[in-house]
Parts: sequence; C-alpha cells; structure tokens
Amino acid sequence: MASTLSPPPGGDVDKSPLLKAVLWTEASIAVLVMGVRLYARTTHVRAFASDDAVMIITLVLSLVGTALTTVAMQHGLGRHMFYLEPNDVSSASKFEWISHAFAIASVVTGKLSVTIFLLRISNTKLRKWLLYTLNAIMVLLYIPLIVMTYAQCTPTSMLWDITAKGTCWNPNIQATYALVCGVYGTFADVALGLYPISIIHRLNMALKTKIGLAIVMGLGVLAGACSAVKTRYLTLLTARSDVTFDQTNLIIWYTTEMYAIIIAGSIPALSALMKQPFGGSSRGKNTGSAYDSHRMGRYPSRKKYAHGDSEQLSSSHTGSAKPYLDTDSIRDILPSDEIRKTTDIRVHYEGEQDANTDYRDGRVPPSGIGVVIPERESEKGSEKDGEREKWGAV
Repeated sequence: MASTLSPPPGGDVDKSPLLKAVLWTEASIAVLVMGVRLYARTTHVRAFASDDAVMIITLVLSLVGTALTTVAMQHGLGRHMFYLEPNDVSSASKFEWISHAFAIASVVTGKLSVTIFLLRISNTKLRKWLLYTLNAIMVLLYIPLIVMTYAQCTPTSMLWDITAKGTCWNPNIQATYALVCGVYGTFADVALGLYPISIIHRLNMALKTKIGLAIVMGLGVLAGACSAVKTRYLTLLTARSDVTFDQTNLIIWYTTEMYAIIIAGSIPALSALMKQPFGGSSRGKNTGSAYDSHRMGRYPSRKKYAHGDSEQLSSSHTGSAKPYLDTDSIRDILPSDEIRKTTDIRVHYEGEQDANTDYRDGRVPPSGIGVVIPERESEKGSEKDGEREKWGAV
C-alpha cells in the first residue's frame, strides 16, 4: 500500500474503465478514418503523398502511446495510490511517463502532415514561409519538452520508482514549459484550421460550396479546442502525491487531441469517395488530356497574347501574373458540379497571318507555332473534365 496518510475522499474510485472507453473509442475512429483515407488516396485519387505517410506515422505513435497507457491501467492507473501496492504504483507511473513521449511526438507529426498538405495549395512564397515558420517554432519548442520530461529527475527512474534515490527539479519547471508548449500548440491548431479560408474565398465557385469547403478543411480548429482544454490540465503535471489518479483528466484530453488531429486532418481526403472528380473516377483515367499537362506544367512556349487575360497561361501554368497554385489537392475535395470556368483567350501568331485570325474552324496555323484552343465552359460543371483544354500544335 502506498504511503498516503489517510484514505482519499470517495473511497477506492476507479477511472480506468472510463479511460479505456474514451481512449480506444477515439483510437478506433482514427484507425477507421485513416483506413478510408488511404483507400481513397490509393484507389480514387491515385496519389499517395508525403502528408499521408506522415499521418500514418502519427497514427502509429498515437496507438503506441495508447497501448502504453492501457498497460498502466492494468497496474492501477485511474485509481488512488492509497489502494495500490508499491510495485503497481511504480509500474503504472512508469508506463504512463513513457507514453508522454509518444503523445508529444504524435501531436508534432500530425501538425506537420496538415502543413505539408497546406503547402501544396499555397500559391505565394509568403504563405509558405509563414507555414515553415509556424512549424519550425513548434518543433523547436516540443523537442526540448520531450527531453525535459525525462531529464527533470536524476536518475530518471525517480519519476516512477518511489524507492529510488536521487534529485529532481521543481515540478513547476516542467509544468510551466509544458504550458507554454500547450498554448502555442493551440494557436498552431487554430491557425492551420483557419489558413485554408484565405485561399478558398478567392476560388470561383458558389458561396455555399466555399462555406462547405472551408468547414471541411478547417476541422483542425476542433483539435485546437481539444488542445486548449488539455492545456488547462497541464498544471496536473505537478501532482506527484497521487499521480495514478490525479492525471486522468490530462490523459483523456491529450489523447483526444492526438486523435482529433488525425481525424480532422484526414476528413478532406474522404470526399474523393463521394464524387467522380472532374469527369472521371480517378486521375489516372485522365491521361493524355490537358489535365495531365496542367499537373506537369506542360504548355506551349512559343505564343504571344493580345491584350492579356487576367490569368494568362504560360510555361509555368499561370504566367508571371500569378504564382503557381497546385489545385490538385483542392481538386480532390471539390464537387465537380460546382466548378465554373470561363476561358476566353485571344492569340496573336508570329508570322504573316493576321493577329485576329481564328483557327477554331480547323484551319492549320503557321508552321512551328504552338496554339492554345480552349473549350469554353460557362455552365456549372461539365460532362467531361471541367479543366480540360484542347491543344493544337504543328
């Protein structure tokens, strides 16, 4: 029996059933959502990307942390130390302290996965550098937190072994630093959740579609809410007199944050299962079209535009007027019947032909001249690829 002087109020309360129910329910949902995400990415979109790989790592770290916490519960985590044998107190505390590293690492990798996705839809250097900076600060904060968690006692076993001899820092040091990391993590979650709105509002689509897309891509705000609640309980890290019972609320909320990041970060990819994007059930079926040229940036180089469109095409897709925007990622979650595109390009050919000559009637342009002859899409959606363009060159 532990060294508590008197029985705690309420008697031998056991919170482990609640802990198990919450932790493994969230873990099951995260595994299911992640499985569907991978299915959508590999079969419908056919574009397994680096953010998918990083999110898999996040899920593995989260599951390992949850498994360690479950082992701790087998030794009495969730009960008062007063009712536990010293060996159980040590074992429960040991597995729980070890799980902290996996929890912290999973939060970092989860945010990195979301950032990688957002980098693909960022169309200016400033936006990208803001994302780089946001994550660099996060990594620089969280790595020392992991080190500090185990370096605060010498030997480290003093964290869980009540019979060990040595020295420990004031618990407030680690708790205060964890509080700083928690506040910044909450800010990062909210920032990453709101970031897509600055891009979505400029897209040419119906307002209701913009709102729906902003909600789907902004679910990370929910992870920020979980992080805020978790941060509130970080002061419990100083509770060492009844560690197996006092930290249960903190465990629930940092676990909820882990899985919320995975679920919210995977939801946008699931919408690929609910539609046939842009005239095909997968990207692979659009081979040979201008859509593929759009992805590879293959456009005719020898052309000159008269009077210039607001979005002139060039060898870099959108020309010098606008930075490149990788719409493939947004394309995965946009409903095709809401896409509107109107293209009207006047082409001036170098040579003896008149600048206003129209080659839409099938006549051949001067030799060696690359010609863009776009289809006009003025209605909502298209039976074919809404982004597809015809290319003619001789």
